Amino acid sequence: VYAMGDDNAILRTLGAVYIRNIRFSAMESLLSRAMDSEWPIDGSRPARVQRLCVDATGMGMQLGERMTDRYRSRVEPVEFTGRSKAEIFTNARRHFDEQTCTIPDDIFLLGDLARIRAVVMPGGGVRYMASNTGEGHADVATALVLTFNAADAPRPKLRSTKLAGGVM
Repeated sequence: VYAMGDDNAILRTLGAVYIRNIRFSAMESLLSRAMDSEWPIDGSRPARVQRLCVDATGMGMQLGERMTDRYRSRVEPVEFTGRSKAEIFTNARRHFDEQTCTIPDDIFLLGDLARIRAVVMPGGGVRYMASNTGEGHADVATALVLTFNAADAPRPKLRSTKLAGGVM
């Protein structure tokens, strides 16, 4: 789980928490605490998590659904398909190439990033793959890539609406 900040168009990793081999209820509780908390950023006023992308593929489907039920538009469940992975990993690659992000000097994250390979398919599309080390398929790097997706997604615009003569 990563928290990202936007500082003059540079995405900064503010922190990372590695969780593994815990029950889904405990995972949901940790994510809910993060979503409900305010986080100090560089001594300025505290900020809340604006957007959380959750891997909602396979076993993560229930977690994505429950977090969306609770936090509505602040959560985006991401179902990994060939197309969605290509989009989010290409976006992350763009951030690295353009140097519009900073990441911690962390052995787990750097090792995961090093295992991801872009494979050009016969039709010209790109498929991102990672070998399974028994620790997962670059799960830490995938969490980082999901934060780039969350940070780059347009924020929903809220507006006031007057209802004429009725109750919703």
